[in-house]
Amino acid sequence: MLFSSCTNNQQAEHRLFDIEVIKKIELDAQASQYLYSLYPIASASVNDEIIALPNYRNPVGVTLIDYEGNYISHVGSEGRGPEEIQSARYIGLDYNNNVLINDKASALIKKYDSSDGTVHAFRNYTEDGFDLTSRDMKQCDNQWILSINHHEYAPSDTSSMIGILNDDFRFLEMFGSFDPYLLEKKTILQDPILSVDCENRELYTTHVKVPFIQIYDLDDHSKAGRIEQVPASFKLSDRFIDMIEAGEQMDYRRFLIEEQSVSLMLSQNDQFLMLLFRNDTEEFYETRNFIDREHFIAVYSLDDYSYLGEERIDGAPLGATKEGFLINLVNDDPLQLELIDVGQNFSE
Repeated sequence: MLFSSCTNNQQAEHRLFDIEVIKKIELDAQASQYLYSLYPIASASVNDEIIALPNYRNPVGVTLIDYEGNYISHVGSEGRGPEEIQSARYIGLDYNNNVLINDKASALIKKYDSSDGTVHAFRNYTEDGFDLTSRDMKQCDNQWILSINHHEYAPSDTSSMIGILNDDFRFLEMFGSFDPYLLEKKTILQDPILSVDCENRELYTTHVKVPFIQIYDLDDHSKAGRIEQVPASFKLSDRFIDMIEAGEQMDYRRFLIEEQSVSLMLSQNDQFLMLLFRNDTEEFYETRNFIDREHFIAVYSLDDYSYLGEERIDGAPLGATKEGFLINLVNDDPLQLELIDVGQNFSE
């Protein structure tokens, strides 16, 4: 089933949603000292007002803060020991607020137990020929539902992209398929992106290079539909980069600036489904400041998945809280975040 939507001209005349900053967060000194090189991802507790933020160097690790920006704790240190990690780009918080780090460099998932400080290690399946690609790892019914990417450069309709794992990260089953637009294409950045609505038993998927959204039933794994609307500012290129044959011959920077947008995350609240995406700029490549990219929110109704329009936002979206608020980076020195609510425009 395909879901239709209003045209861009209709959207321009009648914006059906509002974007509101509901809280500004300035990190305290202790939290800031651990986030010298913040990586643009955030994971939030499903039970408490806690946000986890990863740092990719000096020092490597994950820092927990509350919604006021107060330091709670820090886990991880760089190395190859039983309690150490080499990378903290893929993170999550479980139901007990234990920090999970998928350290791809060591092919292990490390769990830092908040109750007693112990560290547990689980395999991450790189040796089996596929990656766990979820940067924000989420639990649902005490299971991990994560995006996966096989080590076959061209996805096929038999390559599942959704993995269900138990609490010890043992695979239970795989399902789903890559978006039809990607089939038979060879491309980098094809990684799946997931958002799970545990309460309503729905799962939303997209991929890094496309704006299309697939909807799956979480109980029987059937595909309920696909949203085909391309947001007005999303640049979608048919000129994909072959990783093997042409990777060194193309100017990837120019490709991203001129031809291709990048999907960052999917999120939902009680009214809307949201696609967060970015367009790269020359300014970003000069400063390497995440805020210097152009970031957008594309908004869809949860009632019928109709497209309601897009808005550019200042800052860089990192993740979402348990309330459905978007976590947005607005300044990196000093480090400042904000929580954004997307709600209905009652003036229409």
